[in-house]
Amino acid sequence: ADVTLNVVLTNASAITFASGAAGESATLTYATAADYNNGVSLDQPAAFSVTSNQPYSVTVVAASDLANGSNNIPVGDVTVAPVTSGGAVTGVTTDPATAVPTGSAAQIITTSVGSALQSFDLTYAIASSHTPDILGKPAGTYTTTLTYTLTNP
Repeated sequence: ADVTLNVVLTNASAITFASGAAGESATLTYATAADYNNGVSLDQPAAFSVTSNQPYSVTVVAASDLANGSNNIPVGDVTVAPVTSGGAVTGVTTDPATAVPTGSAAQIITTSVGSALQSFDLTYAIASSHTPDILGKPAGTYTTTLTYTLTNP
């Protein structure tokens, strides 16, 4: 007897950030004089994963500059650099370090293939060249919201 077998594919895409400090938040801390002299960075292994049956891109944009009351630090002083967890992956291109924009989102990942649970590490950094933007600001926590968007071209 013959049996008709069907496989139905629908387009599916998801970006999922690791829960807690591993992905859903990032804190760059200036704790010592060396931090002001050398800049600061934060590595987040396996910060997020992407599943998409189609090629995709990931962008990032900030809601505003970093703010603490009426005091601001330009969010563009912060760079974000994604890297595929576990090394290079065929068909995936990541930008080495992109200044976080406000307004128009910056593309940080592009692919020519889909993927299932592809993990990405993130590195956030502020270079020492941006220290003048931080000097003279009152101590405290400066905050903004970053939005990462997954799209299928």
